Amino acid sequence: MRTINSIYIIMLAALVSLTSCSSDDTEVFPIKPTGGVEFTPKPGGAIMTYTLPNNSEINRIRARYIDENGKEVNVLGSYLSTSLELAGFNEAKTSVPIHIAYLDKNGVASEEYETTFSTGDSGAFAFFKTAEVKPAWNGFELTYDLPEEGMNGLAHVFYVGINPHTGEQDTLLVNTITLTKGSNDLFFTIKQQSDENTIVVKTEDYRGYFVKQQEWKGIKSYSTTMLEQEKIKFTCSKSCEMEDNRIGLKYLSDGDTKGIQALNTSSKTEYYTFVMGPYAFGESILLDLGSQYVPATVRIYAQMKTKSNYKLDPIWYFNYSETLPCEVTVYGSNDNSSWTKIGYVSQPEDGTGDRWHAKDNLLSGFSPITEEKMLTSDPVTFDVSFPVSDITYRYLKVVPEKTFNMAYNDNSKNKNQYVTMQELEVYIKK
Repeated sequence: MRTINSIYIIMLAALVSLTSCSSDDTEVFPIKPTGGVEFTPKPGGAIMTYTLPNNSEINRIRARYIDENGKEVNVLGSYLSTSLELAGFNEAKTSVPIHIAYLDKNGVASEEYETTFSTGDSGAFAFFKTAEVKPAWNGFELTYDLPEEGMNGLAHVFYVGINPHTGEQDTLLVNTITLTKGSNDLFFTIKQQSDENTIVVKTEDYRGYFVKQQEWKGIKSYSTTMLEQEKIKFTCSKSCEMEDNRIGLKYLSDGDTKGIQALNTSSKTEYYTFVMGPYAFGESILLDLGSQYVPATVRIYAQMKTKSNYKLDPIWYFNYSETLPCEVTVYGSNDNSSWTKIGYVSQPEDGTGDRWHAKDNLLSGFSPITEEKMLTSDPVTFDVSFPVSDITYRYLKVVPEKTFNMAYNDNSKNKNQYVTMQELEVYIKK
């Protein structure tokens, strides 16, 4: 029995000895931060500026904090920079705890210096401070204003309707928009027409987290109808008239909204479309409606990909989308002399974010679209919608201000400012 007890005591002493050694050997970098950091709130987080001591033993600085979703975030900095971005927030916060440590070359951390920082609203949260949903033609109008750069996020826009697959009432997606700085005015068309609609908007940050939701009920929708092309007289002093290539003003209103004529011709250089230029930016297409109407929307169409390459000097250098308008202003008049701005729409010139020419990849690809695909696909359109009113106009002036500029080299840039449209339609109050 004494022998067993002696063995037990020896093993216990050895275990205590090992534990003591392990504890004593735990590495801690001995140089602890005592300050030297400052914080500036930014949308969705903050910027931490720091100054590392002039000490060769210090390799990096580490900032550790818990983000809005309860996840620990570690951000590292070095002598190569003087700032770190602290992200992971939506609603503005104050006094967020943060722990700062120095690391040596082996990644061993010092004791932490504890302090706090504040954040600013993200775009996905700030969106609802100014967002409004208003009545519009065939749908609704959404406006919002984000005052700062970096107010990023996504907004998923829905309306309450009947799910075609289940036959039950459901929340149906209209579109997902990328939030951008500044005052934004967007129009959405609803497929299931109703006198009044319920609109729901849900926002999401760039990490994929849901942020906030708001609902607007009783939003009125006003019906429109297309004005017959035969009633409109089109005039454009900048129209390219190239009949050998089937390019001219007459193709702007011939009813071919997708490019079926260009697809079915055996010629690679017959386009059956409208082009204006050179130097068409800021120039106009004049529409005489014949009588006074309440205008609701001007709709611009793009030609689906009908050629392997759009190569026609000096208009196209392989990139058709470079000549599609991304910014358009519309003016109205009753005397063809004094003009009132009634509509404006713009998308990023560099083709990022929401861009109409990228719809379903119908304008891109290595090969022309098939006739079956063209006939079964919705046309590619760019709408300039106007606020609901009872003001009538006889004349409209459509002014393309810019086209997309996504050129990867000088040879494909639209340097001569050509603008193309497959078709142009006018919708009026029904």
